[in-house]
Amino acid sequence: MNQTNYCYFNGDLVHFQDIQLHVTDLLFQRGYGVFDFFRCRNGNFLWLEDYMDRLYTSLDLSGIDMDLDREQFKSVINNLQQKNGLPNGAFKVIVSGGYSDNLESVTAKPNIIILNVAWNKPSEKTIEQGVHLIRDRYVRPNPEVKTLYYYNRLKLQNKLREYDAVDVMYHTDMISEASRSNLFFIKNGHVYTPASNILKGITRKQVLSLFGEIIRDIKQRDPGRPVAMANGDLQYIDIIAEECEGLDVFGSNVYRGASARDFYQVVKDKLGVPTFFTEFGADAFNDACIHG
Repeated sequence: MNQTNYCYFNGDLVHFQDIQLHVTDLLFQRGYGVFDFFRCRNGNFLWLEDYMDRLYTSLDLSGIDMDLDREQFKSVINNLQQKNGLPNGAFKVIVSGGYSDNLESVTAKPNIIILNVAWNKPSEKTIEQGVHLIRDRYVRPNPEVKTLYYYNRLKLQNKLREYDAVDVMYHTDMISEASRSNLFFIKNGHVYTPASNILKGITRKQVLSLFGEIIRDIKQRDPGRPVAMANGDLQYIDIIAEECEGLDVFGSNVYRGASARDFYQVVKDKLGVPTFFTEFGADAFNDACIHG
């Protein structure tokens, strides 16, 4: 971090070296705070509205009231970008719980820090050869909130060094996410990504939104042709509802055993389109019960 870079701190633009946060802040006392991180590319902020949605959602779910509205927030980051002259930099937004008189309860407004840092593209070797991950049996608490609580990853720093790994892949009986990113898997020409116990990333949302672009392209070429998709059960249905306008029929691979349970009602409520099973069968639990 360049010590002379300008940063935002509680209403002022100051040099990084001049930021001072008192020990009574609940970030220190209780680990209470949220953050977000996004890039600026060639002077443009990619998917900024989505990043702001996630930041303000994290704040709302955490009960933290930041006194910057969205327009003020955009003004601040534009000013920082121009002040520091980093057209390809990145921004880290930190909102703490604020100072506490009794070191345990919220007694003051939150402290807001926005850092503008340099961002370096991964090396060609990294892109060509990939990187190592280690795994850990863990589910992030409140995964829909981008909190500053990274204890579980930091306690594994010796193991990360031992295996020359860049991150930790979390799992229970199923893989969920890495500590700093969502995961995608490509198998037999199909793209898979976990849908639960994850922080829903912005890049992930943009990848899934490509379905909407395909639907629009089909409708433009052949308006009378119905468009269907095959989904994994009800995964990503909120994103499908938001991004896949024009979908005519919702197909789904459903492995719930003897009953579809709430499947039809959820599709009706979320999408309001006809549905059918592209695959159907017993789940692993029921299969084990049937066959012993």
